[in-house]
Amino acid sequence: MRVISLLFKFILFITLAAYLGYAFLCVMKKSAGEECTKVYVQIADSLHAGFVTSEDVKKKLKAAHINLEGRLMEEIQGREIEKMLVKDPFIQKATCYKTPGGIVNIIVEQRIPVLRVMASNGDNYYLDENGYRMNPQGYEADLVVVTGEVSEAFAKKHLVPFGLFLRNDEFWDSQIEQINVTPSQELELFMRIGDQTIHAGGPSELKSKLAKLRVFYDKVMPQVGWNRYKNINIAFKNQVICKNP
Repeated sequence: MRVISLLFKFILFITLAAYLGYAFLCVMKKSAGEECTKVYVQIADSLHAGFVTSEDVKKKLKAAHINLEGRLMEEIQGREIEKMLVKDPFIQKATCYKTPGGIVNIIVEQRIPVLRVMASNGDNYYLDENGYRMNPQGYEADLVVVTGEVSEAFAKKHLVPFGLFLRNDEFWDSQIEQINVTPSQELELFMRIGDQTIHAGGPSELKSKLAKLRVFYDKVMPQVGWNRYKNINIAFKNQVICKNP
């Protein structure tokens, strides 16, 4: 029985392979001499980021002198189009394939930055969730901005994880607009609401530091007012120290 089962699977595999080969040859024969009539561009994760649009992709094709519509389908090299598109630092992956009817499909996956660094030494770039560096190139995003004495290595090690945390936390993502790194590598946080400087100390345990600040916001700030204190220190364990200059 086992031999018969294996023989049956082998015959089924050969039959399927022959069918796929025949179907491929039929498609190739049918597409011979066919011209491209339409180019469809799809941007993955377009709801989460708008750094690259379908119009941007079409402009890149035009700038590279890749004119698809009206061109013979058999002359269109999808791999070359993919290689050209991924040269853009904001494009993580590009897939190009052809379908019957003279259709060329291009799917683009964006790199989604989690923070922007504008350091005191003049560096200006975005970092995605993997620490990949992207120069602005005209793209703008409403992300937390990191300023001050921040090196790329420091930002990748300590601030990219924090940026990921902010992206997944609706409250703090809407509150924190700037992180300043002092010469001693401590962090100062600046909020969208209120005129306080939040002294967070070193980059460790930021989640727990923000958790106690959230409790302070919920219980104390409504009583004293958002502009009562100019400096709030959350660097020390189980303490929130408030003072004015």
